[in-house]
Amino acid sequence: MARRFVRLLTGVLTLCSIALLPAAPLLAANAPMADVPRATPEQIAALVEQLGSAEFAEREQASRDLVAIGIGTRTALEQAVQSPDAEVRLRARAILVTVLSSDFEQRLEAFALGDEKSPLTLPAWEQFAAIYGDHRAARQLFVEMQRCEPELLEAVATGPTQATSLLNDRMREIIDGRRDSLNDLGTLATLLFVGAADGVEAGEDGCLHVYPYVVQATYRGNLKSPMWPGLLKKMVGRWIARDTTPAMTNQNLTLAAQLELKPETMSIASRVLEAKDSLPGSKQLSIMMIARFGDKGELPLVEKYLQDATVLGQVQVDDPPRQVDLQMRDVALAAALHMSGQSLREYGFNNVQEYAPTVFQVGTLGLEDEESRIAAFKKWTEWRAEHSD
Repeated sequence: MARRFVRLLTGVLTLCSIALLPAAPLLAANAPMADVPRATPEQIAALVEQLGSAEFAEREQASRDLVAIGIGTRTALEQAVQSPDAEVRLRARAILVTVLSSDFEQRLEAFALGDEKSPLTLPAWEQFAAIYGDHRAARQLFVEMQRCEPELLEAVATGPTQATSLLNDRMREIIDGRRDSLNDLGTLATLLFVGAADGVEAGEDGCLHVYPYVVQATYRGNLKSPMWPGLLKKMVGRWIARDTTPAMTNQNLTLAAQLELKPETMSIASRVLEAKDSLPGSKQLSIMMIARFGDKGELPLVEKYLQDATVLGQVQVDDPPRQVDLQMRDVALAAALHMSGQSLREYGFNNVQEYAPTVFQVGTLGLEDEESRIAAFKKWTEWRAEHSD
């Protein structure tokens, strides 16, 4: 990561002809870190002058000494890059890059540790801390984000319009294979953070292609680290809660359930069941997720589908072995029975098999025939009348 920062600074130095290197744009309140060893302005000036020595060994030693002194050499080096001596200019540029990079890394480390003496502030940190907290794990994660995606974080601090544009550009670069850095924790976290920021809209194409990879690859790997799971789960949850892309509904539901994100799961499922234009497959999955995470208080959400005869497909029953239609109302009844603590087999679901992610294997919810279905719903109606509270 440090090398990436050095390369970036080198490019800036070259393009700007090194007139005067400005203060690093990511820093605020730039009081210098402690210099080791300390040196007077006169000593630093002498070392800078030595960069143009006729003796190679002296030039090399001066370069090493200036690097060792650190950020205190900045002013002198900024002046030296305008020297008429080409050797001095060349060495001053290289030393300045090293000094600024080292100083920036020291500041990042101090920031990550929550060092009150560190004057460093970072773009979008206030927004991040307001959501995820100001503690060591949050700061360490944010430092990784800053190292990987400084432009995106700067854009968030600027406003949602620029952040939206850069986020979707970044996603397209990943989709097209022009950049492959989703294995970096900092990139993953930044995409999640920016994508869920107020006013930022991630494009549907980007969500469809990038998000499954994010959650299945990078997030899974970092989940093994004891430092990140709480933060990453919360970040994934906020993205899911914000993402209303129809094509992503089932994936978001499944992911939220896998990560035990109950509020997000219930929110998505409720939204699907209340919308008139939701797809049958999304409704079926939402009903099962309500069954998994809900209780009697959520019964009304699934009960309105007890009259829905939409055929979802065919499933196998055993007596005699044959295929029968599985209807939306069959799934809704199974969910209602589970939420009310009743036995599905007592209602004619003779082939039902449990399946933790969706409570039951949907393909085992077939009723033997229409007569069995009528009897099951009649029994439910009678039970519900006795338990209307």
